[in-house]
Formats: sequence, C-alpha cells, structure tokens
Amino acid sequence: MRKIRKLSIIIFCLSFITISFAQDKLQSYYTLVNTASKYYKEGDYKKSLQAYQSAFSIKRDNASDFYNAACSASLAGKKSVAFNFLDTSLSLGWSNSDHLEKDQDLYNLHGSSQWKDIIVKARQNSENFSLKSVISRVESLIQSRNTKDLLGMLKIDSNLVDKIDFKNKIEFVEDFLGNNRIKRLDNLAKGSSNSSTLKDGTLIERHQKIYNLIPNFFGKHTSQLFFNPLCFEVQIILEKINGKWKLYNIELLDKRFKQEYNLEGDIGDFLNKTDSVSFRFFVGNDTRQIAGGGTISLSNLEFLKGNHELVRLNFEKIVNYEDNSNNYISLVLIKNGPKNNLPFPDFFNQSKPVINKLEFVFSRTNMKVCWISNGIGYDFYETNLTTEIEKFVKLELSSIK
Repeated sequence: MRKIRKLSIIIFCLSFITISFAQDKLQSYYTLVNTASKYYKEGDYKKSLQAYQSAFSIKRDNASDFYNAACSASLAGKKSVAFNFLDTSLSLGWSNSDHLEKDQDLYNLHGSSQWKDIIVKARQNSENFSLKSVISRVESLIQSRNTKDLLGMLKIDSNLVDKIDFKNKIEFVEDFLGNNRIKRLDNLAKGSSNSSTLKDGTLIERHQKIYNLIPNFFGKHTSQLFFNPLCFEVQIILEKINGKWKLYNIELLDKRFKQEYNLEGDIGDFLNKTDSVSFRFFVGNDTRQIAGGGTISLSNLEFLKGNHELVRLNFEKIVNYEDNSNNYISLVLIKNGPKNNLPFPDFFNQSKPVINKLEFVFSRTNMKVCWISNGIGYDFYETNLTTEIEKFVKLELSSIK
C-alpha cells in the first residue's frame, strides 16, 4: 500500500511540474509578444521583430501575432521575413483582406512579386470566412427555430415565400435534432458542392451544404443495419451577390416513396433480366451479432414473388418508430448481370430508373414492421414478407456456423 501511495505522489508531482512548466512557457510567450508590441509602438521595429521571433520559438498558432510580426519585419526592412510571417498568418486563417491591402506597415512589400500571391490567399480566406459565417448563422437560427430572422436573410423577397411551409421545415429539423439528442446541425453534415451559372450575362455562384437526417429507428444499431440509410435531407443553399454570400433557400427533401409508388412492381422488376444476386445480411440477438453474404441464383428468391400484403405506414408512425431491441435482421440484395451493371434509366421508359438494389430491415420483436428501400427511396411497411426473409437468413446462417 505504501508503494502505491509513493507512486501516486510521484505521478502527482510530475504532473504538477509538467503543468507548471507548460504554464511558464505560455506566460513567457505572452510576455515576449507584449514586449514586441511595446517596441513596435516605440518605433524600434528591429527589437520588435526579435521579440516576436523569440515568442514563435515557443508557440506558433496565433494568426494575429504572425500578422503583427510581419508588420514589424516589413518596417524593419526584412521583406523575406515579412512575407514568411504573412504566409504563416494566412495559413492559420487570417481573413481580413481589406485591412491587409490598406495597411501602411506593409506598403514596402507591394512592389514584390510575392505580394500578389499574398493578396489572392487573403481574399480567398476572407471569402471562405464569409461563407462559413453565413452557414453557421443559418444553422444557429434553424436550431433555435428563429424563422423570422431566417426569412430576413433570404435573398428573395420573403413576401414571395410560403411562410407556413418554411416554418414547418424549420420546426421539423429542430424537432428532429431534439428528439435524437443531437446538439448541432453541423454534426449531420454530409457534404457540400459549388456551382455557377450565367443568367442575363451575370455569373451566379451557388454553394449548397447538405445534411442527412437519419432517425435512430433501431436505436444504437442503426449505423450497423443500414447499407444505404435514407431518410430526410436538408439543403442550405447560398448565392453570392456583389461579392457577398446570401441565403437563397432552405430545402427539406423527403426520401420516402411517393404515394403512387408501386413497390410490388419494383420487386417484380428486380427479379427480371439478371442471372444472379449478391446479398449481405446482418443479424443480432441478445448475445452476439453476425454478418455474412455471398451470391445466389434467382431460384433462391422465390419468396419475393407473389402477394406480400404490403401496407405502408403513415407519416407519424415513420417519424416516431424506434426499436432498441437487439433482435434485428437486415438483408440487402444487389442485382448482378451484364444488363444491369449501371443504374441508368430504362431506354424505353426514361422516367423509370432501373432498380438494382432492395434492402429490408426489421426487428424480430415486431415482425410486422419492415423498413424497405430500393436504393433511391424508402418507406415503412406492415408485411408478411419478414417471415420469409427470416427463413432465408436462418438458412444462410446455418451454412456459416
């Protein structure tokens, strides 16, 4: 026991010494930066530069300090050092391009070829900062249900917007975040894209940030079960006007099947014009989880044919459905064969895409409810098909045990 106590005391002392040393170094950095600023105000630019250089031997992560050091270096006649510090400052995120271009401390750098590169980087930083700040503002307003300010940010006249629809979209997203205990919309970001078009001779730049809203239908197992999770997609769309980014619109896309969609027909089409099907399954119970897959012929999928009593669930049941049990099954079927290698539209019916994938997910504690996707859309159904899928998976399980 005494040895353990001694060891604990030694570890504590070493930790205290390490923390104290780090604090001392940080204090030294700020002391040197303050000294450099003092010499700058006194007009002693060489000593100011020396103090900054000493400070940067301790810490090199402050864009503003590197910018100020560049000013001192420029005034001290050290152009190469000034450009080096400016480049570092920009790499760390300095974004005030207007100030940089007008700063008298840097006038003697304007004649150098490097100055143009610095300006390009600074303007790019400024533009990126502006874009990020607008998106961050929109995200914050969505999270707080501030429809009024969001309407005020819109590029188009808010009087032309369906305010009820707009308000419903914002409330839906905020409710989703709250119900799924997600603190920030940015945590759901899927990606972004940029595009540009000419309209009446004017170049219009557009930026789109996309977020995937995938409820925890099966609790903590959702990410494991879904091969291609589909649900709701939020799009924040910005347009650049007179060099500034403005909110163009907020879209909420629902990936559920349309009311007129015929799932039985797509299942029938899926079974045509192919020689074999690749499959992947995932099974969980109270003690373990098993995944498997392979390739099978169509004769093994006879259970997909016929009437499966597919009854689509209503919207409220879809949004509120959640099953945290460990007893679940997911099955993905992907068509093989030379005629269906690519998901191009049917040549003779271009409005109808070729269905190359079917996905089924359900809990064995509630076999009637099944999440079904064709890789493009999805929906929840009450169906007897789950019993046949369970038999198929059990048969495959017996071959790998």
